Amino acid sequence: MEATITELDLAKLLPPLETPAPSATQGWHPALESVVWAAPAPAMLPMKLTGHLTVGHIKHEFYDAQSLDVKWNLTDVTPISHGSVDPPT
Repeated sequence: MEATITELDLAKLLPPLETPAPSATQGWHPALESVVWAAPAPAMLPMKLTGHLTVGHIKHEFYDAQSLDVKWNLTDVTPISHGSVDPPT
């Protein structure tokens, strides 16, 4: 993955601070959780994940940052098997 973002406004991505934290049985988006748990496991394991993300300016009501540059190169990545962890109820 390669991405360059000029400005990232976290207030548009994160839930408002008044929103109660999700419980242990409820994630950020319950409708998507059922889709994720129903998805078949990837055919090719382990995976190699590489990427580079640059962000010129990150802003939020309580946070301000500039010139973020993140690179990653992960090898032998294996997802958690659907059978080893119980999905949320």
